[in-house]
Amino acid sequence: MLKHSDKPGYLALTVANGLAVASLLIQLSALAGWWGALETAQERVAIGVAEMILILLLLLNSLWAAILINRSRAPGWLRSLSVCTALALLFCAGGDAINRNFQAESYAFGDVTQHSYLIKSILFFAPGYLIFILALGRACRRHLRTSQILFSGGLAVVAGLLSFLPLPPQGTDPLVQAAAGFYAALITVMAATAYWLYRAFGQVALPAAAGALMATLADALIGHFWLFDASGFPVIAHVNWIVYFTSQVLLMQLPLRLWMHHE
Repeated sequence: MLKHSDKPGYLALTVANGLAVASLLIQLSALAGWWGALETAQERVAIGVAEMILILLLLLNSLWAAILINRSRAPGWLRSLSVCTALALLFCAGGDAINRNFQAESYAFGDVTQHSYLIKSILFFAPGYLIFILALGRACRRHLRTSQILFSGGLAVVAGLLSFLPLPPQGTDPLVQAAAGFYAALITVMAATAYWLYRAFGQVALPAAAGALMATLADALIGHFWLFDASGFPVIAHVNWIVYFTSQVLLMQLPLRLWMHHE
């Protein structure tokens, strides 16, 4: 499907894939103990900085893709999608910085949830993923009925809330419960966008559809094994990052794949 291999867009895809490979190698090396036991502040900061460098490079790559697409003869909806993708990644980068927990914060909200500092990242991830959802909905509406988008999105909201309800242990801070419940409903809509993408664009959008599903999975892992049950930490942090960063790479590539397919 990617025919014009001499175009800068192909290079942007290759860079994104390279970042995904680098991310996987970093996390596998951490799981193997090459970064130490990650028990000291220096070790945690080191891998956190490495992760944030990857995020910054992916963001810059997304901005580059948006510039390429907006300088071309791409249709308006595709130019808009490329800009919204970069903007969404920018918001998510703020959430990533919080989740790295460079301050080694514990029990930020109440004395029940050790990793409740993760709730603060919702201030960035929620608008980031909302931008993704709205941009993907607008792009897919050209091929899907609005009722299909709204119905599948509504089902996702209900599924997200139902999956969240059993998670918070007794005594969890009400703010943590409210914020996490809202976010669980929102992030599950990303799974619905996978359906939108495949129905609207077919196989060319399959990587991004997988990325949308992985975005939902990544936050489900946080909710089940990190935020409300710390027994899986810190291993779950590495597993989550592999799933999350791969999803960001695949979503970032969507405008490029559609652009090169359109060309």
